[in-house]
Amino acid sequence: MIQEAVNNAHEGDRILVSPGAYRENIIVNRELTIFSHPCSQAARITVLIL
Repeated sequence: MIQEAVNNAHEGDRILVSPGAYRENIIVNRELTIFSHPCSQAARITVLIL
């Protein structure tokens, strides 16, 4: 889901992700901003950069 947006994005684009749990490995090979709307619950973001 997010990977499809990343694949179609251009350098410098911003990708808006709806709040929720996403279980996928995402390969980002260009400069992007991936962000979400604030939600009422505490957000946890886990990123592994290879």
